[in-house]
Amino acid sequence: GSDSNLQAFNTERVAEAIFTANNPVITAIGHTDDRLIADQVADVATITPTAAGEYIVNSRQEFLASEIEPLEQQLDAAYETFQQEHEHEQELAEAVDEATAPEGLPPIYYKVAIVVLLLLLLVITGLWLGVI
Repeated sequence: GSDSNLQAFNTERVAEAIFTANNPVITAIGHTDDRLIADQVADVATITPTAAGEYIVNSRQEFLASEIEPLEQQLDAAYETFQQEHEHEQELAEAVDEATAPEGLPPIYYKVAIVVLLLLLLVITGLWLGVI
């Protein structure tokens, strides 16, 4: 644009707004030979809107690579550790169940054996007394 079109970006009001902004400001006003106050106070000054877009995309990719990907790796590692600990707890619970289970035959077999022994005792007693 012409100098008169760009003068709006050379005001103290615009410069203060850019300087005090809470978010990063990237300017892409004019061309390579235009130097504006807004460019001087911006976080990043680029020469064209295309260059501003490229900067944002590259910055985003760098941010993802440097911040998000390590966090993702940490999360994956934490999940794997959690899963391994959960499997270990299950193995321990199974071991405890096996250790506390009665050894030998199930309880029903003991009951049947007792009944058979009682019947034999009755038969032997009956034979001894001569009842049978």
